[in-house]
Amino acid sequence: PDRYFHRDFYGRFGDEVRRRLGPDVPTATFTGACGDMAWQNPQVQPPVDGAAAAWALGRTMADALFDHSPARPRVPIKDLQFASEVIEIPDRPLEKSHFCGDHCDCRGSSEEIHAVDRRRYDQEERVLRELRDRGDTDTRCVLELSAIAIGDVGLSTNPGESFVELGLEIKERSPFPVTMILGLTNGCCGYVPTERAFDEGGYETHRSVFTSRLATNADRTVVEECVNQLVKCRRLQGRPGSP
Repeated sequence: PDRYFHRDFYGRFGDEVRRRLGPDVPTATFTGACGDMAWQNPQVQPPVDGAAAAWALGRTMADALFDHSPARPRVPIKDLQFASEVIEIPDRPLEKSHFCGDHCDCRGSSEEIHAVDRRRYDQEERVLRELRDRGDTDTRCVLELSAIAIGDVGLSTNPGESFVELGLEIKERSPFPVTMILGLTNGCCGYVPTERAFDEGGYETHRSVFTSRLATNADRTVVEECVNQLVKCRRLQGRPGSP
């Protein structure tokens, strides 16, 4: 039990909150724009991080919550609105795709990691070649992009792991004073990198349904539609606002 690596401190945070306030208190963790939030050197092994570390982090987060929350005024929820749009974004074609294999150590250099990459990316490349040979290259991914308004707080949702730059742009253009980004919501379309990231390379840009499948300019579509849904919510509240 002390020889595994995980990041379940959010779960332990919720457990600690319920220990202090009672078993019926829900906690929600929003997965924000996080596609390129942290960098892991593939030449350095991740730390061994057991259950004790997760509990320590969870309690530290709970301490911060309880230290801060008494000073915050409680306000009723009002002006609750919702907007959503389902769109299709083309998949990235074979000629614009890069795959991860034995030549790539983006996730580590061990044979075990390379074996997993071969199973994942070799199959993906083979399927794309078969589709190209059949002339069946117009495949698409369905995305639901939504917004929820709670007073002056706007929640922007998308089914991807968007790069941080995209989340920052949505926040900057949002008509709400406070905007929060929720990724991996109502599905999963893989990473949504910036277009520049495809020139820089890396794990998040490798082509597969598990990592990144969308067209290289999908970032612009996701940002524009997320902003549109936030604007719709603000208008439904009777506060036009402008991005």
